[in-house]
Amino acid sequence: MDAATAGLELTLGGMLGALIGCALLGLALGASLAIFLEWRARARRLPMTALSTLPSDARPSLIVVLGCPPRTRRGHASRYLTGRAEAAAAAYHALRTVPILCSGRASADGDEIEALIALLEAARVPLAALRFDPAALRTIDTIDHLAAHYRRERILLVTQPFHLPRTLFLARAHALEAWGLPAPGPKPGWRVQLREGLGQLRAVWDVLQTSRGG
Repeated sequence: MDAATAGLELTLGGMLGALIGCALLGLALGASLAIFLEWRARARRLPMTALSTLPSDARPSLIVVLGCPPRTRRGHASRYLTGRAEAAAAAYHALRTVPILCSGRASADGDEIEALIALLEAARVPLAALRFDPAALRTIDTIDHLAAHYRRERILLVTQPFHLPRTLFLARAHALEAWGLPAPGPKPGWRVQLREGLGQLRAVWDVLQTSRGG
């Protein structure tokens, strides 16, 4: 076999390997997309509710308000966080004696827990009614904390409607008894929608990894 023939065989072998790799990648992406689309359809059927429509046997025993950066890119107070605190405070006053868990983190954008405390106290929620989860970098961190410490509670998750399907999906994947309370807030812009779309894909991956690990 001369050098030209050997070189051609190597080239063809490399091309065949690349084609097989691309085919396997395509199959994996196709399967992931199918799982993701099924998840989106299932997540949209999970229970988002107003307080007045909660079943009589589903009174929450814990309100969970999910944090987000307290300030916008321009330095203004976040209407997402304000809306979540407003909805959580309304739920607290309506349900009475049900504690609120503030879940979030401190970052360069501000301390989410401290901001929630200030907003809730301004809404006449006493500090004694608050619980804290200050290590939640992502939504799944909040859900992991709930699964570890509040598994027997009936949980009311408070966040905006665009974020609730992912939050409820993760809660149900962790076998938590949870409902979603939509919080007011501005219509999400493209950055928020992109971040949420990526978050939804990662949520599916997280659940798949947990299932395989279990």
